[in-house]
Amino acid sequence: SGSSGDAKPVVRTLASKLAGAATRARALGLRAGEGCLIGVPLTSAQGVTMMLTAMWLGGALGLLAPVDHRQALAALALPDFAFWWATPYFADVLGRVALTRPPVAPRLCVTSSPIAREVFERFVLRY
Repeated sequence: SGSSGDAKPVVRTLASKLAGAATRARALGLRAGEGCLIGVPLTSAQGVTMMLTAMWLGGALGLLAPVDHRQALAALALPDFAFWWATPYFADVLGRVALTRPPVAPRLCVTSSPIAREVFERFVLRY
């Protein structure tokens, strides 16, 4: 917490997490029934927020294994997902791997942290 003494817990209610997920979904232009593909661990704040977002939207929820690019490519091609929350690792790998079919991605892709410009540009050019 930056203060002296023992660490202090941070508590957020489920209602505030749901309100935050709904606000983010609306701000991103996601619509009811659209699905979310999650490429970050559910143990992270982003993973929990995206799971709640998918529940709020009422669409499909996809969970990707942390390093399985073949599974990610197959899931990205599914029409069930309008949103993908990924790690920089996935953006990098999926921008470089050999493809066996045309690249497809949900209409909205977000990484969990900043990525290098060349990784971003390679991913955008491909997808």
